[in-house]
Amino acid sequence: MTTLNILETPFEFQTTNIITSFNVEIINIILFNSATIRVVQYDINLNIVKVDNLTIKDEDYANWTSDQYLITWVKTQLNFK
Repeated sequence: MTTLNILETPFEFQTTNIITSFNVEIINIILFNSATIRVVQYDINLNIVKVDNLTIKDEDYANWTSDQYLITWVKTQLNFK
């Protein structure tokens, strides 16, 4: 028998996820203007921890001339080292 027991006072439970890698996917480009980028963040077992959509625009978009520039930009936006 399974019974759902309701707590009188909610209990807060926190976990810590450690991101060890990420993948960048361009999901939309408005030429000469901006791009929307999906960033999938993984733990050591390649489980998805978090997904963010970022928009690169203005001076950052104009300066984007290589994949490495985009990776560095993403790391800066997400406070990765």
